[in-house]
Amino acid sequence: LAALAKRDVINLGVPGYGPVQYTRALERYGIPLTPKIVFYALYTNDLEDCVQYEQWSRGQRKRMSVKRYLRQNSVVYNLFNQLKAFKKPRSRYIEVPNVGMMLIPKKLNNPYGLGKDKYGSGWTLAARQIDKAYEYSKRINATFVLLYFPSKEEVYWDGIKATAKRFATFEDWRDKLRNNVVEFCASRQLFCLDLSTVLRARGSNGEKLYYPVDIHWNDIGHRVVAEEIYKFLSAAKIL
Repeated sequence: LAALAKRDVINLGVPGYGPVQYTRALERYGIPLTPKIVFYALYTNDLEDCVQYEQWSRGQRKRMSVKRYLRQNSVVYNLFNQLKAFKKPRSRYIEVPNVGMMLIPKKLNNPYGLGKDKYGSGWTLAARQIDKAYEYSKRINATFVLLYFPSKEEVYWDGIKATAKRFATFEDWRDKLRNNVVEFCASRQLFCLDLSTVLRARGSNGEKLYYPVDIHWNDIGHRVVAEEIYKFLSAAKIL
Protein backbone atom coordinates (compact mmCIF):
# COMPACT_ATOMS: atom_id res chain seq x y z
CA LEU A 1 0.00 0.00 0.00
CA ALA A 2 2.85 2.37 0.79
CA ALA A 3 4.37 1.68 -2.62
CA LEU A 4 1.07 2.20 -4.44
CA ALA A 5 0.10 5.37 -2.57
CA LYS A 6 3.64 6.74 -2.38
CA ARG A 7 2.99 7.57 1.25
CA ASP A 8 4.35 6.32 4.56
CA VAL A 9 2.16 3.60 6.06
CA ILE A 10 2.69 2.75 9.72
CA ASN A 11 1.31 -0.58 10.95
CA LEU A 12 0.37 -0.64 14.64
CA GLY A 13 -1.14 -4.13 14.47
CA VAL A 14 0.00 -6.62 17.11
CA PRO A 15 -0.86 -10.35 17.13
CA GLY A 16 -3.51 -11.07 19.75
CA TYR A 17 -4.87 -7.53 19.96
CA GLY A 18 -8.62 -6.81 19.85
CA PRO A 19 -10.64 -3.58 19.49
CA VAL A 20 -9.86 -2.37 23.02
CA GLN A 21 -6.14 -2.60 22.26
CA TYR A 22 -6.56 -1.21 18.72
CA THR A 23 -8.10 1.95 20.12
CA ARG A 24 -5.54 2.34 22.89
CA ALA A 25 -2.67 1.77 20.45
CA LEU A 26 -4.12 4.47 18.20
CA GLU A 27 -4.50 6.90 21.12
CA ARG A 28 -1.04 6.28 22.55
CA TYR A 29 1.10 5.71 19.46
CA GLY A 30 -0.89 6.65 16.36
CA ILE A 31 -2.43 10.03 17.14
CA PRO A 32 0.90 11.64 18.21
CA LEU A 33 2.16 10.88 14.68
CA THR A 34 -0.66 13.09 13.26
CA PRO A 35 -1.59 10.75 10.41
CA LYS A 36 -3.69 11.98 7.49
CA ILE A 37 -5.66 8.71 7.39
CA VAL A 38 -6.48 6.25 10.15
CA PHE A 39 -7.34 2.69 9.13
CA TYR A 40 -9.23 0.63 11.69
CA ALA A 41 -9.79 -3.02 10.79
CA LEU A 42 -12.36 -5.44 12.16
CA TYR A 43 -12.14 -9.23 11.96
CA THR A 44 -14.48 -12.04 13.02
CA ASN A 45 -12.74 -12.90 16.31
CA ASP A 46 -12.74 -9.28 17.50
CA LEU A 47 -16.16 -9.61 19.14
CA GLU A 48 -14.96 -12.49 21.28
CA ASP A 49 -11.91 -10.42 22.28
CA CYS A 50 -14.21 -7.60 23.40
CA VAL A 51 -16.38 -9.89 25.52
CA GLN A 52 -13.36 -11.56 27.11
CA TYR A 53 -11.78 -8.20 27.92
CA GLU A 54 -15.02 -6.93 29.44
CA GLN A 55 -15.27 -10.03 31.64
CA TRP A 56 -11.63 -9.72 32.67
CA SER A 57 -11.98 -6.01 33.50
CA ARG A 58 -14.92 -6.84 35.78
CA GLY A 59 -12.93 -9.47 37.61
CA GLN A 60 -14.76 -12.37 36.03
CA ARG A 61 -12.34 -15.25 35.49
CA LYS A 62 -13.01 -18.47 33.70
CA ARG A 63 -12.12 -21.53 35.66
CA MET A 64 -9.37 -23.37 33.90
CA SER A 65 -10.48 -26.83 32.82
CA VAL A 66 -8.22 -29.83 33.20
CA LYS A 67 -8.06 -30.14 29.41
CA ARG A 68 -6.94 -26.53 28.98
CA TYR A 69 -4.40 -26.82 31.78
CA LEU A 70 -2.86 -29.90 30.19
CA ARG A 71 -2.83 -28.25 26.76
CA GLN A 72 -0.90 -25.29 28.16
CA ASN A 73 1.46 -27.20 30.44
CA SER A 74 1.91 -30.83 29.38
CA VAL A 75 4.25 -31.85 26.57
CA VAL A 76 3.07 -35.46 26.80
CA TYR A 77 -0.58 -34.43 26.45
CA ASN A 78 0.15 -32.35 23.35
CA LEU A 79 2.28 -35.07 21.77
CA PHE A 80 -0.54 -37.54 22.31
CA ASN A 81 -3.03 -35.19 20.63
CA GLN A 82 -0.66 -34.70 17.73
CA LEU A 83 -0.40 -38.46 17.32
CA LYS A 84 -4.18 -38.70 17.14
CA ALA A 85 -4.27 -35.91 14.57
CA PHE A 86 -1.76 -37.72 12.37
CA LYS A 87 -3.99 -40.79 12.34
CA LYS A 88 -6.86 -38.59 11.12
CA PRO A 89 -5.07 -35.96 9.00
CA ARG A 90 -8.30 -34.50 7.60
CA SER A 91 -10.28 -34.43 10.81
CA ARG A 92 -9.26 -30.89 11.75
CA TYR A 93 -9.94 -29.24 8.37
CA ILE A 94 -12.29 -29.21 5.42
CA GLU A 95 -10.62 -28.84 2.06
CA VAL A 96 -11.98 -26.50 -0.60
CA PRO A 97 -11.92 -28.54 -3.85
CA ASN A 98 -9.50 -27.39 -6.56
CA VAL A 99 -8.13 -24.56 -4.42
CA GLY A 100 -6.10 -26.25 -1.70
CA MET A 101 -7.52 -24.09 1.08
CA MET A 102 -8.33 -25.80 4.37
CA LEU A 103 -11.25 -24.40 6.37
CA ILE A 104 -11.68 -24.88 10.11
CA PRO A 105 -14.87 -26.69 11.19
CA LYS A 106 -14.92 -24.76 14.47
CA LYS A 107 -15.04 -21.47 12.55
CA LEU A 108 -17.88 -22.79 10.41
CA ASN A 109 -19.86 -23.90 13.45
CA ASN A 110 -19.18 -20.73 15.44
CA PRO A 111 -17.70 -18.03 13.17
CA TYR A 112 -17.44 -15.33 15.83
CA GLY A 113 -16.36 -17.49 18.75
CA LEU A 114 -19.49 -16.47 20.64
CA GLY A 115 -22.88 -18.03 21.16
CA LYS A 116 -25.88 -16.26 19.64
CA ASP A 117 -26.73 -14.89 23.07
CA LYS A 118 -23.42 -13.00 23.31
CA TYR A 119 -23.07 -11.77 19.75
CA GLY A 120 -25.07 -8.60 20.39
CA SER A 121 -23.03 -7.57 23.42
CA GLY A 122 -19.81 -8.34 21.55
CA TRP A 123 -20.80 -6.10 18.67
CA THR A 124 -21.90 -3.31 21.03
CA LEU A 125 -18.53 -3.38 22.78
CA ALA A 126 -16.64 -3.37 19.47
CA ALA A 127 -18.74 -0.48 18.13
CA ARG A 128 -17.95 1.50 21.27
CA GLN A 129 -14.22 1.14 20.62
CA ILE A 130 -14.64 2.14 16.97
CA ASP A 131 -16.52 5.26 18.06
CA LYS A 132 -13.67 6.18 20.43
CA ALA A 133 -11.08 5.69 17.69
CA TYR A 134 -13.14 7.86 15.35
CA GLU A 135 -13.28 10.63 17.95
CA TYR A 136 -9.50 10.49 18.42
CA SER A 137 -9.07 10.76 14.65
CA LYS A 138 -11.40 13.75 14.38
CA ARG A 139 -9.34 15.64 16.96
CA ILE A 140 -6.39 15.74 14.57
CA ASN A 141 -8.54 16.05 11.40
CA ALA A 142 -7.51 12.61 10.20
CA THR A 143 -9.77 10.73 7.79
CA PHE A 144 -11.09 7.61 9.51
CA VAL A 145 -11.56 4.49 7.36
CA LEU A 146 -13.14 1.34 8.79
CA LEU A 147 -11.99 -1.86 7.06
CA TYR A 148 -13.81 -5.18 7.23
CA PHE A 149 -11.50 -8.18 6.93
CA PRO A 150 -13.46 -11.36 6.11
CA SER A 151 -12.33 -14.74 7.39
CA LYS A 152 -11.06 -17.47 5.08
CA GLU A 153 -14.27 -19.36 5.79
CA GLU A 154 -16.36 -16.40 4.59
CA VAL A 155 -14.30 -16.10 1.42
CA TYR A 156 -14.28 -19.78 0.41
CA TRP A 157 -17.64 -20.93 1.82
CA ASP A 158 -19.30 -21.08 -1.59
CA GLY A 159 -16.76 -23.68 -2.66
CA ILE A 160 -17.86 -26.22 -0.04
CA LYS A 161 -21.44 -25.39 0.95
CA ALA A 162 -22.98 -27.79 -1.56
CA THR A 163 -21.30 -30.76 0.13
CA ALA A 164 -20.86 -29.46 3.70
CA LYS A 165 -24.50 -29.73 4.74
CA ARG A 166 -23.61 -30.17 8.42
CA PHE A 167 -22.36 -26.58 8.46
CA ALA A 168 -25.49 -25.12 6.84
CA THR A 169 -26.01 -22.66 9.73
CA PHE A 170 -22.86 -20.84 8.62
CA GLU A 171 -24.87 -19.44 5.71
CA ASP A 172 -27.08 -17.50 8.16
CA TRP A 173 -24.11 -16.16 10.14
CA ARG A 174 -21.71 -15.51 7.29
CA ASP A 175 -22.67 -11.86 6.66
CA LYS A 176 -23.79 -10.94 10.16
CA LEU A 177 -20.75 -8.88 11.21
CA ARG A 178 -20.15 -7.62 7.70
CA ASN A 179 -23.66 -6.17 7.56
CA ASN A 180 -23.30 -4.66 11.02
CA VAL A 181 -20.12 -2.88 9.93
CA VAL A 182 -21.70 -1.50 6.75
CA GLU A 183 -24.78 -0.29 8.64
CA PHE A 184 -22.59 1.23 11.36
CA CYS A 185 -20.63 3.24 8.79
CA ALA A 186 -23.81 4.43 7.08
CA SER A 187 -25.34 5.57 10.37
CA ARG A 188 -22.26 7.64 11.20
CA GLN A 189 -21.30 8.63 7.65
CA LEU A 190 -17.91 6.97 7.95
CA PHE A 191 -15.71 5.77 5.14
CA CYS A 192 -16.02 2.00 5.08
CA LEU A 193 -14.34 -0.59 2.89
CA ASP A 194 -15.74 -4.11 2.94
CA LEU A 195 -13.05 -6.37 1.51
CA SER A 196 -15.38 -9.37 1.27
CA THR A 197 -16.50 -8.60 -2.28
CA VAL A 198 -13.10 -8.56 -3.92
CA LEU A 199 -11.73 -11.47 -1.90
CA ARG A 200 -14.77 -13.67 -2.58
CA ALA A 201 -14.61 -12.88 -6.28
CA ARG A 202 -10.91 -13.72 -6.49
CA GLY A 203 -11.35 -16.78 -4.30
CA SER A 204 -14.20 -18.12 -6.43
CA ASN A 205 -11.79 -18.05 -9.39
CA GLY A 206 -9.56 -20.48 -7.53
CA GLU A 207 -6.96 -18.00 -6.32
CA LYS A 208 -5.09 -18.90 -3.15
CA LEU A 209 -5.35 -15.77 -1.02
CA TYR A 210 -4.62 -17.29 2.40
CA TYR A 211 -2.10 -19.79 3.72
CA PRO A 212 -3.59 -23.29 3.31
CA VAL A 213 -3.91 -24.11 7.04
CA ASP A 214 -3.65 -20.64 8.56
CA ILE A 215 -6.18 -17.81 8.94
CA HIS A 216 -3.93 -15.10 7.46
CA TRP A 217 -3.45 -13.80 3.93
CA ASN A 218 -0.47 -14.95 1.91
CA ASP A 219 1.53 -12.60 -0.33
CA ILE A 220 -1.17 -12.65 -3.01
CA GLY A 221 -3.90 -11.88 -0.50
CA HIS A 222 -1.94 -8.93 0.89
CA ARG A 223 -1.38 -7.60 -2.62
CA VAL A 224 -5.07 -7.89 -3.51
CA VAL A 225 -6.08 -6.06 -0.32
CA ALA A 226 -3.49 -3.32 -0.81
CA GLU A 227 -4.67 -2.72 -4.38
CA GLU A 228 -8.31 -2.59 -3.28
CA ILE A 229 -7.57 -0.11 -0.48
CA TYR A 230 -5.59 2.08 -2.87
CA LYS A 231 -8.40 1.96 -5.42
CA PHE A 232 -10.89 2.94 -2.70
CA LEU A 233 -8.77 5.85 -1.48
CA SER A 234 -8.30 7.13 -5.01
CA ALA A 235 -11.99 6.89 -5.91
CA ALA A 236 -13.00 8.67 -2.71
CA LYS A 237 -10.31 11.32 -3.32
CA ILE A 238 -8.89 10.73 0.16
CA LEU A 239 -5.24 10.62 -0.93
